[in-house]
Amino acid sequence: MNAPGGGGLLTRGGILDISAKMDALLTDPDTRSAVSVVITSAQTFNAAAGTTSETQTTSAITGYQGPLMTAQIREPYQVGDVVLLIMAADVTGSLDAAATWTTGGAVYRVISATVDALALHWRLIGRRTT
Repeated sequence: MNAPGGGGLLTRGGILDISAKMDALLTDPDTRSAVSVVITSAQTFNAAAGTTSETQTTSAITGYQGPLMTAQIREPYQVGDVVLLIMAADVTGSLDAAATWTTGGAVYRVISATVDALALHWRLIGRRTT
C-alpha cells in the first residue's frame, strides 16, 4: 500500500494513524454499539469417552453495526443481514462462521468474517437468530 503523496510502503506511523482513526470511529458514542462476541473453537471429539467438546471465548467490546448495503445483498446474504466492524486487537482468536455476537438483546450468527489487509479490524456479516 502506498503512502499518500509518496512512493513507498505505508510506514509504521501510517498504520498506527489508521488504527487510531478506526478505533476512534468504532468507540465514538454516536456510532458505536456495545457487543459481546463469542468465538467458538473447533470441536474436539474424544473417541474413548464418546464426547465432543468445544471452547468458547467471549469478548465484551464496542464496534459499529449497520445494515448490509442493498448492492451487497447476494448469496449467501439476505435482506436484514447486518455488518459489524470491530478492532482486531479487541478479540482473541480467529472469527469464522462458528462465532456469534450479541447487542441489545439480539443474537447474530456470523455468515462471513474478513480481516482487512493491515489486520486492524474485522468486518463481520451476520444474521439475527433471536
